[in-house]
Amino acid sequence: MASCQNTSKTPAIDLANFDLSVAPNADFYEYATGGWQKNNPLKPEYSRYGSFDILRDCLLYTSDA
Repeated sequence: MASCQNTSKTPAIDLANFDLSVAPNADFYEYATGGWQKNNPLKPEYSRYGSFDILRDCLLYTSDA
């Protein structure tokens, strides 16, 4: 049963996703997600982009072929 044991340790919280330049009591959302937002910017044509948007884009792409 060695395959059932997960020996790799992934941190539960990735500090790279935080924006430490923002005080948590000033803007907690920006503090908690600012680093992730900087590393994963939205395309200019989107105000949001999630799993349903990806699904729609894939369906539009395959239906055009």
